[in-house]
Amino acid sequence: MLPQPDTRVNFISNQFQCNPAMVGPGFSARADSEDPVAHRVERFAAMTELPRPHGFLPWLQVVRCYQKASRRLSERLAPLDLTNAQLDVLANLLAAPPEGLTQDQLGQRLLVTKGNVSGLLDRLGERSLVARRPNPQDGRSKLVQLTPTGVALAEQAVQVQRDFIAGLMQPLTEADLERLSYVLEQVEERLD
Repeated sequence: MLPQPDTRVNFISNQFQCNPAMVGPGFSARADSEDPVAHRVERFAAMTELPRPHGFLPWLQVVRCYQKASRRLSERLAPLDLTNAQLDVLANLLAAPPEGLTQDQLGQRLLVTKGNVSGLLDRLGERSLVARRPNPQDGRSKLVQLTPTGVALAEQAVQVQRDFIAGLMQPLTEADLERLSYVLEQVEERLD
């Protein structure tokens, strides 16, 4: 005999999708495919009937904004055949001193592991966008620099990112941006 689906989960899920009031005051249920993580979090909260912790809604909004912005930026980088992670590498190398950065320095700036940095650099190297050379200060490490082709693409990609950010933030006043920055700095400090 095949196991029967959990009718409680299906019932709650169906009720949740039809009744946004279940998730609490001032909170809209979003069951669309554009926001799958938020949808899963909301469904989980509705199914388990757990109380929401202090700050849950703003936290969820930050997660949603990050995911949506990341997707939108990816769409804009697609014509350049770049991912968001590759843009981060190129932008950091573009801002680096002329001699470049070590892979460790680049990894610290990107907040990723050495393995992730190596993989990103391998893919960018295959496209002749970056070059690695021995570090004259430390024979155990390599310096990474943009090639001329890499500089040209990095400048183009950084401009795409700047235009995206400017368009996204344009409706906000300077006071709004200062307040947003202040609040996010407080949250970020708690994560350090």
